[in-house]
Amino acid sequence: MARWILRKAVPADIDSIKSIEERVQSCPWSKEGLLREINEKSGKTHFWCICPSTNTSEILGYICFRILGRECYLLNISVDKSCQAKGIGRLLFRFMIKFLDRRKVQRLALDVHKENEDAMSFYSRQGLSLAAPVGEVRGNFCVMEMKLFQE
Repeated sequence: MARWILRKAVPADIDSIKSIEERVQSCPWSKEGLLREINEKSGKTHFWCICPSTNTSEILGYICFRILGRECYLLNISVDKSCQAKGIGRLLFRFMIKFLDRRKVQRLALDVHKENEDAMSFYSRQGLSLAAPVGEVRGNFCVMEMKLFQE
């Protein structure tokens, strides 16, 4: 039996998601911003939660990404502090990569705070690389990217 279940986020999940966001992110999204992404109807934004298989209302983490043509932008990935270093972030990321592969998305990109070494290390282990060296970045965020499906 699987330890975790991945499911689409729904508006009823907002308080749990916001709680994780506030505990994990240095610049947390607003509740309104999170709800806007969950409720997005164009089909471009995908917001998924991961829960224990024994309790699908208990959210351990989530991932939100937007597909625009052949490119994807990872908006957010968060795992509750109590569940970090257990493979949940990697599972969410791999789920997204499979999702993108089925849609023949060619490039994945994201912004990461240039001082967030843990996040940059995580993304590097997943196969992303910096678009420009950190020392050359103006502002607070670096772009990380990876090529995906190639025709």
